[in-house]
Amino acid sequence: MATITITLYVSESGIAQNAITQQNINDYCYFEAGTANSDFNTTADVGDTIIWQGQTNPASNYVIDITQVKKDNVPGNQNVLGGNNGTLQGNGLSPETVTGTVQANTYSEAEEYSVFFKVNGTGTNFQVDPKITVNPRQTA
Repeated sequence: MATITITLYVSESGIAQNAITQQNINDYCYFEAGTANSDFNTTADVGDTIIWQGQTNPASNYVIDITQVKKDNVPGNQNVLGGNNGTLQGNGLSPETVTGTVQANTYSEAEEYSVFFKVNGTGTNFQVDPKITVNPRQTA
């Protein structure tokens, strides 16, 4: 079992210019350079712990709070991370992060979920929609 840390990078200049909106979120936020947020896919094993965190790019005094991770309500989408109805809440710290554990019997294709975040814990709650794939159980 491993711990996987997923970092959402948010443009410091986009924050400073108050330019980020939900409509242009992909212009200012990314998990992996060159990969659309909706195409970003984390692969994990049952029992792995996943931690979502945020940071500005480049680093700055702005705090990116990951407030919630939620299973998208898509037909056939599994509750890979548990939580209340597939929703995991932030830890309330600064910066706020969300931690989840990949549940048993959730071997899957790429499952869609939403990551919600705020800048400095206030204002608009933005949303990005990456994916998670759980590896099939390996047998000896």
